[in-house]
Order: sequence, then structure tokens, then C-alpha cells
Amino acid sequence: MTEEVRDWWEARADGFQDEIDMDVGINWTGQWAPDVAPFDDGDLDGARVLELGCGGGQCTVAVAQRGADVTGIDLSAAQLAHARDLAAEHDVDAVKPPV
Repeated sequence: MTEEVRDWWEARADGFQDEIDMDVGINWTGQWAPDVAPFDDGDLDGARVLELGCGGGQCTVAVAQRGADVTGIDLSAAQLAHARDLAAEHDVDAVKPPV
């Protein structure tokens, strides 16, 4: 199953990121990720955050910009490439190699 998921995202990462055209921010709240909402506001200085399945890194970068020591990981190297580009654009070091 893990390989199937990784392969699916490898094949669709570019198109997905182009389609959603998501800005940096905590955008996956509500039905998508109700537990993300507590990170939506405020200062996160000193917090340690691990984002599993960071995709293109939009939430990872946003959390880092709020002061957290955040690590984003993902199964898809293609998604991580998007995340690394976004992190570099925002001067954030938060994206780790695929697992």
C-alpha cells in the first residue's frame, strides 16, 4: 500500500501543485484536517512540530514562519521537491528526504 501511495503522488505531484496553486498557510482545516486548526493563529516560538505527509510544504513553511522548529516529511520525492523549492523561496529549512 505504501508503495502504491508513493507512486500515485510521484505521478501526480506536479499537476496537483499546479491545480491547487495554494499559498503558504494553514489551509487544510475543517473537514480536511480538523486537528490543524490550533496552529492557525499565534506565535509558535520554541514549538517542535513534525508534519507527516507535508506534500508541497505550504503548511510546513507557514508553521516555521511562526517560529516553530518544524520538520516536514513525505513519501513522495516529487512532492518534497515542491516543498524544498517553497521552503527555499521563504528562507526556511524544514523539509527532509523521503521516508
